[in-house]
Amino acid sequence: MRRILIVISVVIMLFASLSANASEDRATTIKELIKRLDSDKEFLRSSSAYALGEMDAKESIPQLQNSLKDPEWTVRVAAIDALRKLSARESSPEIAKMLGDKTAYVRESALIALGELGSKESVRTMVRLLKDENDTVRYAAIFVCGKLGVRESIANMTEIMRTNDRIARLLAVHSLAELSARESIPELTRMLSDTDKSACAYAAYTSGQIGAKEMIPELTRLFDNNKEDEEVRKCAAYSLLKLGENKIMTKAIKLLAEKYKRYSDAFFDSMIDKEFFNLISNETNSGEIVSELIKLLGDKDRYVCIIAARCLGELGATEAIPELTKLVEDKNRLVRARAVIALSQLGKREMIPELLKLLRHKDTYLCSITVRELQRIKANEAIPELKRLLKDVEDVVRAWAIFMLGKFEAKEMIPDFRKLLKKESGFVRAWLIFTLAELGDKESIYEITKMLNDKNDLVCNQAVLALGKLGAKDAIPELLKLQTVASMTNSTIVALGRLDAKEIVPELKKILREKEDNELRKSAISSLAELGATEVIPELLKIVRNEQYLMHKSQIDFLEKKYSGAEIHLMDVLYRAGINEIRKNAIYALGKMKSKEAIPELLKLLNDRDMYIRGWSAISLVELGEKDKITTQNINDIKLIWRQGGDDASDDATIARETLTKLGVGD
Repeated sequence: MRRILIVISVVIMLFASLSANASEDRATTIKELIKRLDSDKEFLRSSSAYALGEMDAKESIPQLQNSLKDPEWTVRVAAIDALRKLSARESSPEIAKMLGDKTAYVRESALIALGELGSKESVRTMVRLLKDENDTVRYAAIFVCGKLGVRESIANMTEIMRTNDRIARLLAVHSLAELSARESIPELTRMLSDTDKSACAYAAYTSGQIGAKEMIPELTRLFDNNKEDEEVRKCAAYSLLKLGENKIMTKAIKLLAEKYKRYSDAFFDSMIDKEFFNLISNETNSGEIVSELIKLLGDKDRYVCIIAARCLGELGATEAIPELTKLVEDKNRLVRARAVIALSQLGKREMIPELLKLLRHKDTYLCSITVRELQRIKANEAIPELKRLLKDVEDVVRAWAIFMLGKFEAKEMIPDFRKLLKKESGFVRAWLIFTLAELGDKESIYEITKMLNDKNDLVCNQAVLALGKLGAKDAIPELLKLQTVASMTNSTIVALGRLDAKEIVPELKKILREKEDNELRKSAISSLAELGATEVIPELLKIVRNEQYLMHKSQIDFLEKKYSGAEIHLMDVLYRAGINEIRKNAIYALGKMKSKEAIPELLKLLNDRDMYIRGWSAISLVELGEKDKITTQNINDIKLIWRQGGDDASDDATIARETLTKLGVGD
């Protein structure tokens, strides 16, 4: 492995020398790299192969295939890695031959590449590698067999569950879930009694994934008898709900409430918790659980009340309105806020007078929640009250009033907003700029341009974004000057993309390949989509494929060391936390660029483990004219993006709402 790291470090120097010699001519650089694949120096051959993969040099595929026969294993690994990055599916048969290589790193790399390429070449060999003498190869084989749906591996996976190799056992359980392998039920049942709590939790989760109803008694026992282990109980409860055991609903909600006490809304960021919550608020179960949820609104544990209120709002349970209305005056501010959200979700306009009263509440947090919810239900009656709040002594209240007047499209306020720009605090001025842009006030462009050099960074940042939103092309020269200011880079990139400043495309392409700064990459992807730079579609497809793959080399190396915390990494494989923002941007950009070649990839992602990935893939497929491929589950995923975005209060929520409209889906 040390030799590989040395080779990779040479790639940077190699790029630099080639750039100087080739006058930054890509074609000449690639030609020189291909030539170096035949060098008599091993480090030049391997570093050139890595570089060709990084450059997306598809013209080098034939030569890289030849490098698979190189006598040095470092070169063979580099060639496999490059072909993987190039998505060279036509190379799968040649890569599959590497599964029999004498060097473990080569076998491991070949497995990873075939998994990422979606190739089932040499399935028998993959299954054989489940018993490889090298740990990392075995771990990779287990993961890849699950990823590729190699059902021939199920018997071996079941055997692995009986071994003493903890990491292999956990990976096997994960893969059996991917394979929906009911044949593993006897072993999964035994694992529910395992002293290793991570293994126990894995087995519990997997039983629900494969629909093992015969495991319900054991799962119930597990849930009831593991009071000290929250993760085990949560996985057991998840599977019981998934298997239709709604009688544990109350206990499940109380379990969620225990975690909510520690992490508040942040706990919904965990994938398993999102899936858990969705099961509880599943509309197909509503008739059975609404009455139980209403009872829980009166629970002494107010965090139980919060979870129940959220579920009732998501379910559209109008029969809960009387009880939720009482909670608006609850002593707990989180309960009050959740009650307001639930009432607005239920869409009853008769609640507007009560909500308007809350705008005078001394709790500014509750005021902000109420304003947002009034806007969501389009309660224009709130406008006079919002105007009154412009005189509030608190900056945050005035800022929220300005923001929400913009959301209510109160264009009559534009003259007043312009006047306030000259005397308000920096924080409030930033929101004034944002709101003027949202209202499309082009007459304020001159004033906003002057604020590009404001001493307050927040004001500068909003000025940049506002100019992009308002289509202020005359401001492009000033915005280009800001490219050297680190704190302004992301906003400037987004603004210039919106202004169709195509002169920045070359720079954006470089940023897209700059993995050290993910925020820059996200902004670059968004602007490349705005600019219609379809030449980056292959790069976007690589992001969609490569960043989905979790068991890459560094992870396997980590597992090989068998750190005591290895299970944390493994849990991440099973319970991915939220969406990868770069991947999400790439998925959406492919739809916006009308990339037909992305359709097969996006169709696969409709069944991804991450609900946000599923949702954004569905959004892009609708953009690509593939509405007939969208399922009820995908529609629910899009709804989640809309709701989590604040019901049209963010760009993501707006995009989701527009997609639901195209699908003919109401609130």
